Amino acid sequence: MTYQEMFDSAMQCTTKEEADAWIEEVVARCIELAPDPVPDLEVMKGIIRSNLGYMAGYCDDSVRDKVRDLFGALHPIFGDHRPTPEEALAKGIEMGMRMRNKHDQ
Repeated sequence: MTYQEMFDSAMQCTTKEEADAWIEEVVARCIELAPDPVPDLEVMKGIIRSNLGYMAGYCDDSVRDKVRDLFGALHPIFGDHRPTPEEALAKGIEMGMRMRNKHDQ
C-alpha cells in the first residue's frame, strides 16, 4: 500500500469509530510486514497518525480538520497551524541547517 493509497482509504472514514477501526487494521498490516523486532503498537499508531497529518498538509482545511477530528492526527512539523509559504520556507531552511550542522559535527 502506498502512502497515497493509505491516505485515500483513510478519507473514506466518516466516523470516529470507522477511523479507529481503520487505524487498527493498518497497524496490524504494518506489524505483519515489519522486521523483527516488531515496533510497539502505540509507536506504530503514532507513525500512521504522523503520516496522515503530513499528507493532510497538502489538502484544504476541510480535509485537515477531518484528519485531526477523526484520527487525532496533526502535521508533524506545523501541528494544527496552516503555515504561510514564507513560514514553511523558513522552517525548511531552519531544519536543513540543523541537519547540516549535525552532520558536520
